[in-house]
Order: sequence, then C-alpha cells, then structure tokens
Amino acid sequence: MRDQAWLHAIRYAEMQVWGHLIGDGDRVLEIGGGTGYQASVLSKRGVSVVSVDVAGSCYRNDRIHRIVEYDGRTLPFPDKVFDKVFTSDCLEHVVSLSRLHDEMARVLRDGGSAVHVVPTPQWLLLSWLQFYPFMAHRAVGELARIVRRPSDADGRDAALPTTPPEEDMSRLLRRLPRSGPWAWPENNLPEEGVSRLLRRLRSGIFPRRHGERGNVITELLYFRLTWWRRHFRQHGWTISAEFPIPFVWCGFWETPLGLSARRALASVIGPSSYVFHVSPPTDHAEISGGP
Repeated sequence: MRDQAWLHAIRYAEMQVWGHLIGDGDRVLEIGGGTGYQASVLSKRGVSVVSVDVAGSCYRNDRIHRIVEYDGRTLPFPDKVFDKVFTSDCLEHVVSLSRLHDEMARVLRDGGSAVHVVPTPQWLLLSWLQFYPFMAHRAVGELARIVRRPSDADGRDAALPTTPPEEDMSRLLRRLPRSGPWAWPENNLPEEGVSRLLRRLRSGIFPRRHGERGNVITELLYFRLTWWRRHFRQHGWTISAEFPIPFVWCGFWETPLGLSARRALASVIGPSSYVFHVSPPTDHAEISGGP
C-alpha cells in the first residue's frame, strides 16, 4: 500500500482543478471512495456527500471517512436523490460500465451531472517505466524485513488516521510530502517472509493489467481520451466540459516533486489525469450499451 499522506496530497492537488464543478449546496455521491479523503475534503466545504465502495477495496483498512459498502452493481439509494456523481480513478476498474451508467443516471436528480477523473495513457506509460525499479525496491525491502528482528513497537496498535487540515495541505503549492517507509503487513515469521519474497519475484516478471479492459499492452487503448469520449456518448451522456489536470504522477514511486516541476513535466509529456463533466441521458432508452 502506498503512503496515504502522499496519495492524499495528490488528490488534494487534483481537487483544486475540478472542485469548482461541485457546488457547496450539492448533494454528492462519490463512487469508489477509497480512503474517503476526497469525501472528507468536500464535507469540510459544507457539501453533503455520501461515499460508496466495494467491501474488497484495497483501501478498506485505511479509511478516514465513512464509506458505505455496496455490491459493486446496484447503488443502494432511491431514484433521483443526488445532484452530482463523482468518481476518481474508478471507471477503469468497473467490469460492467453499462450497468454503472444506468445506476448513475437513476440516482441523479433532473438537471444533475457526473464528474469523472480518469487516468491518461501517460499515467500508464509512466507506471510501466517505473515497474521494474519498483519491484527491485520491494525485493530489497522484503530481504530487509526477513533479517530484521521485530521490535516491541511492531505489535502496537497504530493510531487511527486523521484527515490533514486543509491549511497543512497548502504546502502542495511548494512541494509534495516525501513518502514514509514502506508499510509491510504484520508478519514476523521469516518463513512467511521468504515465501512472500518469492511471490514478489514471480509477480515482478511482467507488469499486470491495471484496469478491467484489454491486456497489459492493449489496455493503453482504453485509456485514450478518444475512447472515453466515444464511451460516454455511446451511453447517452452529453459531455459539457473536459479538461486536463495539468501535472503528472504515476502508480508506483511516491516522489516528492513539487507541483511546479510536475506541471513542467506535464507540458512536455502530457497530464496523468483528465476530467470529464457529463450529463445523463434524458431517457434511459437512449442508452445504447457497449463496454
């Protein structure tokens, strides 16, 4: 699991770009809430927000805001109750997007809309480039874990995470926080450590597919902006606005580059994330289906 403070810093920076699309008086449904950090920031603005995620989320043990668990198919809410639906780095992980589009349209009030933050091909390419150095880093960490004697602090209960104050997050304007040490599962048996190391080495031969479409190579095609535009239109959604989040980040290394450096890099290779603001079909019969 990556350092949560670092990930929250990235999310905070992103929210400065798309946050104007959600009004303070809106009732918002966040799908794929993760740790709940973005929901917590919106709540502090006075936004009424409900966040949902599946029970198997990899962030389940790192939540800092209330998350409603659901089955990943049917949103547990009546019709026409939300002004906005929001997702961030979520849609690429949904197997049945057609079903989700129906559900999002169902729970939106008349005149409601959805805000989707999606990763770009640049994000995926940067993640590929970092894969092998990252796996080597993990292997070294596993070896250190095997030989290290557990300290008395290993068994202590960790303090519950808290949401960093917004004024503290303002340091993003200068420099992202440096990530902390790798957080290993509580497991002090050397034999299990060796087994885990061998699993890491086997899984490090090739990168794995990130989302739910294509394979590790063809997945790149499904991250293209042209694919997302066509996808939304095929399902009857109208794109009212789209724009990049003008900085770079990727899925492995938690680098402490400041936003100015990230923006400069994005101007050369392109952004890591893109925002679509879309309105649902006026009639569910307009939805044509598709992937």
